[in-house]
Order: sequence, then structure tokens, then C-alpha cells
Amino acid sequence: MASFEIIWKNSVHQDLKKINPAAVPTIVREVKDLALNPFPIGFKQLRGNRKLYRIRIGDYRAIYEIDKEERSIKIVRIRHRKDVYE
Repeated sequence: MASFEIIWKNSVHQDLKKINPAAVPTIVREVKDLALNPFPIGFKQLRGNRKLYRIRIGDYRAIYEIDKEERSIKIVRIRHRKDVYE
């Protein structure tokens, strides 16, 4: 399976600054792993939007959009589980 390109939305950089610094390397690693497998175990398609998916990374959630034609994954949001769906 060919890999996908990971595109980080600008607002995600702000999200990462608000997260506990000890958790950021794990989050970045998990997001980069999406390039090889955009549908990892535990992924879920979000209700109400056919293009958005989420993965769990500890207490945090990464929301992303897959463009199969362009072979890219756009990271839309990374936040704590209590705040991510607002």
C-alpha cells in the first residue's frame, strides 16, 4: 500500500501548544503512522460528516480528512477528548 501525505492544518499547531508537552511526541508519532494506514484499529467515521474520521491517542483525539484521489490526509484538529467535538 502506498503512503499518504500528511497535511497539518495551521490551527492544529495551536492545538498542540495547548497539550501537555509529554504527550505531544506520542500524538505526532500516531498521526504520522496514518500515512501508512489511514484506517488503523479503532478509527471511527464521525457522524454527520462523511469525510471526517477520528483516532484515539490516550485522552486526546485526532480528527482527520482523507483524500483518496490526492493520497493525502489532512489533520483538522487535535484536542482533549472533552473538547474535541465542540
